[in-house]
Formats: sequence, C-alpha cells, structure tokens
Amino acid sequence: DFPGTHVVRLETNYRSTGRILAAANAVIRNNAQRTGKTLRSVAGPGEKLKGVLGRDEVREAELVCEEIRRMTLKGGRDPGHFAILFRTNFQSRAFEQELRNRNIPHHVVGGYKFFDRREVRDMIAYLRAIANPRDETALTRVINRPRRGIGEGSIAKIGMYIINDASEDKLDFWTVLERVVSTPGLIDGLRQDTVAAIYEFMEFLQKYRTKFGQAKKLAPVLAELIRELNFEAEFRREGDNDAAVRARTLNLSELVNMLGFLEDNWEESEPPTIFDFLARISMMANDQEDESPRGRVQLLTLHLSKGLEFPVVFLTGLEEGLFPGARSLEEARDKEAALAEERRLFYVGLTRAKEELYLTLAGSRRKFGEAQITQPSRFLDELPPDSIEWITREEDGAEPQNALTDFLDGLKSLS
Repeated sequence: DFPGTHVVRLETNYRSTGRILAAANAVIRNNAQRTGKTLRSVAGPGEKLKGVLGRDEVREAELVCEEIRRMTLKGGRDPGHFAILFRTNFQSRAFEQELRNRNIPHHVVGGYKFFDRREVRDMIAYLRAIANPRDETALTRVINRPRRGIGEGSIAKIGMYIINDASEDKLDFWTVLERVVSTPGLIDGLRQDTVAAIYEFMEFLQKYRTKFGQAKKLAPVLAELIRELNFEAEFRREGDNDAAVRARTLNLSELVNMLGFLEDNWEESEPPTIFDFLARISMMANDQEDESPRGRVQLLTLHLSKGLEFPVVFLTGLEEGLFPGARSLEEARDKEAALAEERRLFYVGLTRAKEELYLTLAGSRRKFGEAQITQPSRFLDELPPDSIEWITREEDGAEPQNALTDFLDGLKSLS
C-alpha cells in the first residue's frame, strides 16, 4: 500500500537483562506469523532464570514466599520490588495465604482478594448457615442465592414480623422460618410457593448439616454442595460469559482444595470439623492491607501485567492445561493461533522482569479437592537449555538436572 516504506525494528530494550531477553526471544521465535526482531539489552547479562518446582500448589506458594522473605531480609529488597504473575485468578489464593502467614504486605491488583470475591463469600455464608442456623447474616445472604423464589419482599415481610413480635424472648430469623413452614398464613402476603421454597431451603441446609456431621472427609461433601447449588447456571443468568463462569467456578474449587489440604495436614487427634474450617477462613479473611512504606508484593494476572515492570517477577503455574490454558486451546477454532496467543502472553510475563525472573510450577494440583499429577508447560521446553537453574529443597525430592530437557523428561516419567 505504501511503496518505499522502510521498516524500522525497535530492538533495544532498556528494561530487562540479557538473559531474560534471550529466553523471551527464544520462546517468541516459535510464533511463525510474527515480524522477526531480536531484543537487545543495555542492562548487562544479569542472572540466570531460576526454576522452582513444588510438590503441589501450596508448596509452590511456600517456596515463592520463602524466596521473597530471603531477599527482603538478606538481599536488600523491599516487598514492593516483587510481582507474582498468574494465568488465572483462582491461583492467587495459595499465594495470598502464604504471604499472610509470613506477614509480607501484598496487594491483589485489579481485582478482589480471594475471600472478598462474591461467589467465595456466598459459599462461606452457606457453610456458616449449615454450621449454625441461627447465623442471621449468613441465612439472609444465601436464602435466595442461587435464586429460588424467596425475593427481597418476602425477606422484608419476615423481618417486619420479627420487629413486631411482642414476646419477651426476641425471635431469630431461623425460628421464624420454622414457624412460617409449620403455620399456614402466619405472615400476611407471603405466597404459598414462597413458603414451599423456604421449606426446601431449610431441608437443604439440614441435609448438608447431617452430611458434614457424619462424613469422614469433609472436602468431598463441600464439592457435592457446590455441584448441587449449580452456581454455574446462576453466573450465566447474571450475564457472565464462559470465561467468567469458569473463573468463578474455579474460585469455588479453591475452597474445596483448601479444605482438603487442611484435612490432609491436620495434626490434632480428632479430625477437623466444619467449625475448624470456618475458624481458619475467618483468620485469613479478616486481615488488613499493610500500607508499608516499603511497598507491597503485587499479585496480578498476566493480562493485567501488560505495560508494567518489576525488579523481580515470579511467573507461576507453568503447567499444561493451566498455561497454556486447556480451555483456550480446546475451544479455539484455530488452535495454532490460540497457542500463539498463549505464547505471546508467556512472552509478556517473561519481559515484565527487570533484574530477576523465577519460573514456578507444581508437581500436582488439586481440582475440587482431588490431587492431579501435572505436566510441565510446553513453553518451558522452548527456553534455551542453559538459561535456567533450578532451586530445590531437600523435602521436595532429588535435585533436578541442570539441563532443562533432562529435568522435564524425568518429571514427565513420574506421571
């Protein structure tokens, strides 16, 4: 269209070290439909990339936070120098928990902290209502979520009945619900189908109170509760697209994973109860953000990281099915184009780091409480073999080979 046009490639990079750029160049070279260019650093070669393998997603988070703690105590770093990047929002939960355990100030960029997300708060309210039916705040939050025909008008009528009650012993919300279903016409204007919905809601809570009370393992019961509530349909009714529905469902899955991990690592003689789980959640959810003058560790998705830079970056969850995302590849009409887009996102993550870059993954990851063996991301195979050194701890197994290919081959043989 424009004869005589001269293409000028902007290849000088003032952000990242040479080794980080060499890794990024090697990866993005696999995208064929791309104008070729090779970034050159003015910041010197820098350190090798560091690989971190945890036996599961909790251990991955522990190792990342141990590195942050080490560098803040001995390496002259401030919390504000670090960013933890992840492909999908649900991954933030394990890192939030470990940062909180170590009193490291942190901030979730562009979104809610895990326990502030609406679907997570809803499910915690269900657990509170199941554990204690007198918890009026929890009851009123979930009585019509997902929608079951008990609208705000009906709840207001029940509230007015409580306010106008003349008995000395003040009624609570649950007691009034019991009266409503046992005494037809107790509250004027409350429709019969609403009364039937209230009865079904109360029976539902009682059923799961019994299940949680009798179960040897609680995590499968929580997974069953989530499935029966069918929040996915509610998310779609609210207008969420497929990606948002999946992200919110994965957040609920993380609650199951958290409960399963609590049960597997419980050190008391008696197994944990639903009350123990709620106490643990309460302890984690009630923290206040630390406005430290030394800044806060930033937790954010790769999409939100575009255009940003950090001295030290942890690029996490580098496993097949997570990054690249299985859903992104399976549902794409053009799978090569979808893979190229995932690779571009990986390239973005690599080049957010100015001085130090950590690549992390878990050997297994829970999904609705069940541990599943993972496969390393194919993008790790695309890095120069001598560009990365692996950090291991004795409790996580034998030290991997320095050559990335040998290490990945050995890891894959375990699955």
